[in-house]
Amino acid sequence: MDSKLGNNMELGTENTAAVGGSAGTGGKEAAAGSAGTGGKELAGGGMAGTGGMNKVSSAIIAVAFLLIITLMAAGTLQDATEPMADIARQAVSREMKGGFTGAIAEINLKFEDSIAQRSNFIDVFGLVQRAMGKHEVDNYALIKDEGGMLHLAGGSGVGQISDDAKEDRLPKYINNISALHRYVTDSGRGFLMVEAPSTDLGEGYTLFPPGVGSADNTNIDGLLAGAAERGVPFIDVRDLFEGLKPDELRYRTDHHWAMPLVFKAFAATRDRLNSDYGYGLDPDGVYTDIDNYEKIVYEGTFLGSAGIRVGKYYAGMDDFALYIPKFDTDLKLEEFKQGHKPAGEYSGSFREAFIDESSLEPDHMNKYQAYLKNGYVENFIENRKSDNDLKCLFISDSYGRPYAQYLSLLFRETVVIDASRTNRFTGNVKEYIDEQDPDVVICMSSGHSVWHKLKGF
Repeated sequence: MDSKLGNNMELGTENTAAVGGSAGTGGKEAAAGSAGTGGKELAGGGMAGTGGMNKVSSAIIAVAFLLIITLMAAGTLQDATEPMADIARQAVSREMKGGFTGAIAEINLKFEDSIAQRSNFIDVFGLVQRAMGKHEVDNYALIKDEGGMLHLAGGSGVGQISDDAKEDRLPKYINNISALHRYVTDSGRGFLMVEAPSTDLGEGYTLFPPGVGSADNTNIDGLLAGAAERGVPFIDVRDLFEGLKPDELRYRTDHHWAMPLVFKAFAATRDRLNSDYGYGLDPDGVYTDIDNYEKIVYEGTFLGSAGIRVGKYYAGMDDFALYIPKFDTDLKLEEFKQGHKPAGEYSGSFREAFIDESSLEPDHMNKYQAYLKNGYVENFIENRKSDNDLKCLFISDSYGRPYAQYLSLLFRETVVIDASRTNRFTGNVKEYIDEQDPDVVICMSSGHSVWHKLKGF
């Protein structure tokens, strides 16, 4: 998923981000007190985010923050004076639709768009939250775990700590997975499910602040248990964590997985397809050997979907890595928007065909968009150096973009669709399978993001 926040893990419990109770208690209550009784308190009675600071220190921080806001507002007023006057003139002369009500709405938009150093304001806000020792922001919409990793909660879109999950949804998702698997394999094609991890990496990796919990891994366990009962072959990417540190599994400020784990999942996919279907993919192990790639790191340049909300000082910025093949590649990528409208065509080496160089510029915060030219609806990849004539259909969410780049090295043709959101691929998946006629279908999901969107099943 990308910074547009597409994923949503809504399985299993009524509340998977409960404060002061277990996931699923039905409300966001604070330990030793409820929200609104003088502050959100964490277990142990301490005010959430004070970190033991005394009133003098808090007052100094508050005054400094207000001073910075005042200076920024002064810049805003100076920049906005002329457009504000023009809006007022239009309202008085009745040229503006909606009269004064319309004028007020326009003025609000102008102020929002013209705040001097808007990103700096967010940075300062995040710095203040960090100085106050806060592990939650905006009524627990964003949570920082004890390792400094950020999590977006509730209905925010990432859904790694969802507060609106329903128990009756899990069977529906399992039924969708099973129906897709049966349809694909009944026609003689190969099938593999790849379940990507949550930002909650589980025991030994993620430790939430007192009173905060996540049911993500319980939900994934239930999803995969149901898939196993139906005979669906799958890779649980959590089984690949061994030997990797938390920041090699996921980004600190973003909900997506990091490149070391992406590559391990790619190699595991090659192994599983060969063992299940005898495809003989990458027989010499060239593509799945990490030593055959140049690792290029852009240090401290990536601010992800959670980090962008609190600025670069609250949890820092992530390193961003590219794994570029040292071996020769010749690839063609055709990118399409909704309705199969052409959006771009790229040919050449791995980097030329796949990497969006503009997203690597220093002032571009969402570096994740560099993968697969940020193709987020429908993509066709031709591997002109393939040693086979196999075709793969890869159905995924935004987690699949970096993975798809390497997956395409295994096949002559790879078709990639993101079926996770209404602004992405919205066609009938069953009909699309028949139209594309692939040899194998791979479906990847983080949480349930894809399983509840499969039209035709």
